[in-house]
Amino acid sequence: MLPSQYSTLILVSVLVMLVPVHVQTETYCTLPGYLYNGYYERISNTLIIRCDAGYTLIGSPQQVCNSLGMWDPPEIPKCVS
Repeated sequence: MLPSQYSTLILVSVLVMLVPVHVQTETYCTLPGYLYNGYYERISNTLIIRCDAGYTLIGSPQQVCNSLGMWDPPEIPKCVS
């Protein structure tokens, strides 16, 4: 018979091995298309959309790459004069 301290250690070791481990995988989104009169700034999984001087942004000022590898929101913004 094992002393109680050893049997407790074995039980804890077995329980630790049964805990599921979540592995985060990084998704990647390609640029949503050419942005005339503006540019994208990519910060991790987020795009910040900026327009050149004299142009106004139509659409969301940022897009986030979701877990499916798609930009959210999916509409491509535009820079108009």
